[in-house]
Amino acid sequence: MNQIAMTTDQCVLAKDNPFVVQRTDAISFDFAETDFEDIASFAHHVGTSNFRGAILGPHGHGKTTLLCDLQKWFLSQEIDCELVFLPREKAPRQATLAETIQRGRRGAIILLDGIERLPFVARQRLVGQSKSFNGFIATTHRRGRLPTLIQCRTSQRTL
Repeated sequence: MNQIAMTTDQCVLAKDNPFVVQRTDAISFDFAETDFEDIASFAHHVGTSNFRGAILGPHGHGKTTLLCDLQKWFLSQEIDCELVFLPREKAPRQATLAETIQRGRRGAIILLDGIERLPFVARQRLVGQSKSFNGFIATTHRRGRLPTLIQCRTSQRTL
């Protein structure tokens, strides 16, 4: 039996899976392919952009990881922020969106993952309403009305 057949026939326990969510979520965003040294320098850039803009990139290139790292940094600096994951289903997405708008109006910087899940008109309306928030940062796959803060790429080191 060759080596490849042996490894594919063996069972891997869930706790030994190298791609288990707890392991992949523990990996910080890698700034090697960006203009920033670390999360602090990126957060400073975000501040100079009035805490407003888009984290741009394709699926699996670190947008959500960066957004989570940014939230941790903001909280460590005692900056009020709210991380929102938009659900794929329409009904819960509408409720989440309404809560997000209310939280933003009360002064939190909104960190929104998955703005592209919204229909075009709802996305445009949210971006317009977000001007009254203390900040609005969203992940997206393509450019839109928000200025691009960073374009994510997966580095060889992370892979």
